[in-house]
Amino acid sequence: MSDNSYNPYGQQPQGNPQQPRYGARHPQFPGGPPQQFGQPPHAQQPYQQQPYGQQPYGAPAATGPSSRSKLVGWLMALFAVIAIACCFGPWAEAKVSSTMMPISASMSVNAFNHTSCSGPGDACDESDSDSSSTSATGISSDDEDGSIWEGWVIAVIGAAVIVLGVLRGLGKRALSIPAAVAGAVGGLVVVGVTVYRWSWIHDKAGEANDELNASGGMAGSIDFHFGSGWGLWLTLVAGVLLLLAGVGGLVKRQ
Repeated sequence: MSDNSYNPYGQQPQGNPQQPRYGARHPQFPGGPPQQFGQPPHAQQPYQQQPYGQQPYGAPAATGPSSRSKLVGWLMALFAVIAIACCFGPWAEAKVSSTMMPISASMSVNAFNHTSCSGPGDACDESDSDSSSTSATGISSDDEDGSIWEGWVIAVIGAAVIVLGVLRGLGKRALSIPAAVAGAVGGLVVVGVTVYRWSWIHDKAGEANDELNASGGMAGSIDFHFGSGWGLWLTLVAGVLLLLAGVGGLVKRQ
């Protein structure tokens, strides 16, 4: 058979085999990636797969705070509400009773300087009316007259914390740090004013007991108690929780 027989696929010169073109498929790897001129198959870079859990190239990053960050915002708002609500409870209480006569009287004042009194006589009604007029005209910053002003400070700071805490709880990422700062500062202020008022009440109670003991025979027939009420203690607990939530919000920013 002649060597010059018809070859439908073309005839390659035997002396100088044709090199593969740039981008052509290698004959041993018909399904492989394009082969560069003169580059062996093992020198090609394999396909790099993205590790599990990472965002692929060009994909948008996840936005918005996490569920824990939102929870911190709602907790700050809750503790601020509790702190304000406890200001309406009794912060200072005074009870007087007599062992000679079945007569007793009690009086309490909250953080807004509102006094409630129970007992016989007109002194209780007069004290209640004087306290109401004082609350209506304004709160004195002088502690010598017995005025309690901490409730207004806690109400203003607590309202700001509630607003920022709710916005953080709704997912406002830009307000995450300001809300946490407001919660930490607000909790610190609540703790500070409650501890200050407790110290003031403790000092006044000591002075009242000293005056009662100095009266001589009346001390044995009168039972007098003056101290802090449950509203002050619950406000202190709410302030500590608010402070912890604010610090936790600074740690958990996202």
